[in-house]
Amino acid sequence: MGLLTFLKRQAPSASQDLRTQLVTLVARKDLNGLARLVRERRDTIVAEFGGWLTVPMAMQDDQVLLEHYGEMLLSVARIVDHDGDGSLLKLLEGDPQDVPVESWNEQMAIAASLSDQARFGDAAQVLASLADRLAQLRGSAVDFYRPRVLGKLGIALYQAGEAARAREVTCQARDICRQLGDEDGVQAYETNLTKFDVGSSK
Repeated sequence: MGLLTFLKRQAPSASQDLRTQLVTLVARKDLNGLARLVRERRDTIVAEFGGWLTVPMAMQDDQVLLEHYGEMLLSVARIVDHDGDGSLLKLLEGDPQDVPVESWNEQMAIAASLSDQARFGDAAQVLASLADRLAQLRGSAVDFYRPRVLGKLGIALYQAGEAARAREVTCQARDICRQLGDEDGVQAYETNLTKFDVGSSK
């Protein structure tokens, strides 16, 4: 699903409309426009930012949208911090310089490219390495990425013929989402587990 398709599907609530505008500006790399909007709507953003840490269900299976959304959160937190309010960075729990989101996105993109070439074992290796690194870190940015990396790892492992390991890491992704109260994530990984079971029984 492309960005325009996602935008057209969004409910017209004020909160989602603001979040969509911010993601769009990040996707366009319009940093000046992003900073301007953040400063214009600062009070609303600060009040609602905690709820934005749960990724919209429509984005969870789209690598490009996921990257834009993660970049949006970090960029917004940095702008607000630059203006003297570190509360959003505290929600992300850490110095953004120590959270290599760009590197994580790059590794996920590499894995996606390998999967597109049917190199599922290689994709699984890239994702497994990233999952191991994330397991050693803490913070909301990690909470955002870790279950999604594990979920993608589960799919790659299943496609590589490693159904048992696929179930194991997908269960981890589901359980992390459950702990975080991310019911959409729980549902997504339960669906993957069901697909694995159906596929393995054939």
